[in-house]
Amino acid sequence: YDLCGDAVNTAARMCSGSEPGHVHVSEAAYSQLRGRFAATYRGTRVYKGKGEMHTYFLRNEPPPTAPPGAATPPGAATPPGAATP
Repeated sequence: YDLCGDAVNTAARMCSGSEPGHVHVSEAAYSQLRGRFAATYRGTRVYKGKGEMHTYFLRNEPPPTAPPGAATPPGAATPPGAATP
């Protein structure tokens, strides 16, 4: 099989900009995984062919739960200035 396109390009950028033992994902990927994994916001990075991207390291633990009435769970990986879901 021959895989190409934006998803493969983004995955290659995440892999090259990661650290050993970490799962490094884009903001788009994290938005799909947000309710299943906790994450650490890594900050804004600039990637060739992609520009600035908010990136995250997934953690092997469930996401934090929000107390009643809270918009964002404490410790949730939300980039500075970003709107909460």
